[in-house]
Amino acid sequence: MLRASAAATALAALSVAGRAEATLTDDAAKVAALHQADGLTLERAETRFLEEGRTVEVALSSAGRCRTVTLIAARSVSFVAIGSGASESGEDLLAELDDAASKRRVESSSGLIQLSGCDGALERALVKMTSPRAALEVRASVGERVADDPTEVLGRAAGPVGVRAEVGPPLAVGAVSERRQRAELGAKADGATNVLASEHRADALGTGRVDLKANAGCHRYFVVAEAPEVSSALDVDAELRSAESGARLARDRGETPDARLDACFGKTTDVALAFAGAAPKGRVVVLDALFPLPEGIPEHWGDRARAGLASALRKRLRRGPKSGPIFETLGAQGSVVTAMPTEPGACYVAALGVARGAPRGMRLAVRTPPRAVTEEVPAGVDGSSVTFCATSHDGAELRVDAPGAALGWVLSVWRLR
Repeated sequence: MLRASAAATALAALSVAGRAEATLTDDAAKVAALHQADGLTLERAETRFLEEGRTVEVALSSAGRCRTVTLIAARSVSFVAIGSGASESGEDLLAELDDAASKRRVESSSGLIQLSGCDGALERALVKMTSPRAALEVRASVGERVADDPTEVLGRAAGPVGVRAEVGPPLAVGAVSERRQRAELGAKADGATNVLASEHRADALGTGRVDLKANAGCHRYFVVAEAPEVSSALDVDAELRSAESGARLARDRGETPDARLDACFGKTTDVALAFAGAAPKGRVVVLDALFPLPEGIPEHWGDRARAGLASALRKRLRRGPKSGPIFETLGAQGSVVTAMPTEPGACYVAALGVARGAPRGMRLAVRTPPRAVTEEVPAGVDGSSVTFCATSHDGAELRVDAPGAALGWVLSVWRLR
């Protein structure tokens, strides 16, 4: 009875704190508090940064009869996990973890998995990241019982997702001219000042490469290919790379007839666009829609930072800011927390842009009591952004988590008019 009362008290406190949108760190703290309210001993509280395809092991001590492992990531992140006893073969576990048909493998739901077991059923857990890259909070506890389901506390379900349904036959593919016109009109409606088209031919395998010169600004590339004569199905994939460094700038692996790539540049840059999935020897049209860099992005942080900020802002604003930012700060690899004043009722957009180095994923979080917003981007992405509104004079807390090598970034904030 005493344990239930303590848990109820903790849940009530956590639900009040969690009414606003929580950060990943907040969710991890709520889970740790829930474990402790259940009378468990918190054995592991750590953050793992995982690349796509990487597998890590969470080992637990022999203390306590029961064990619980809660794995928390951003809601859009996907990963899988499997729990086991100490005597099971590591190779067999890895095989089950990679087997989508395995009944023991658990897929994340809204970035959350909780594994539990008693009497030796859970001595370790294997976790594999299936998203490009993400931060994973691990909270593991031992005790005489397993932890309660964190669904109510976090506002998201823990456990496997439902079986994916059949989506039906491929979409019908229209004529190249129709799809080209639709892409051009859509780009111009979004603010493109110019759309250039070039004609190409795929090779015998339906692949090809197009060398392009990208002027300073944001570009939206479309790859529109004619369908094979023997089938109406068409799925074109594409990626954009720097001609100088070979670094990947954008990729489209969607299951749609046409490919679309978006990238921003602070100066004129030579790029290479590679595509696959077109009809062998078939006609391919590449469209290059140009969006000027917003006037409000400062030039003094360099071309790369300017491009990263522009790319991040395009996710939040149809048109970029026309005047300069009201707040700016610089940082390097690691975690940085800063603050800025706000006005009640005013709304803002914060953007993070990489100036140098190689980021291994970044997370931008802004807290304006009682709310918090966050965005996490994978490795290779140079920009992140969030929008937020203030309800008081308490100001905003801004946090940047940016692991990487020789990293330098700029954080800018604009007031929305």
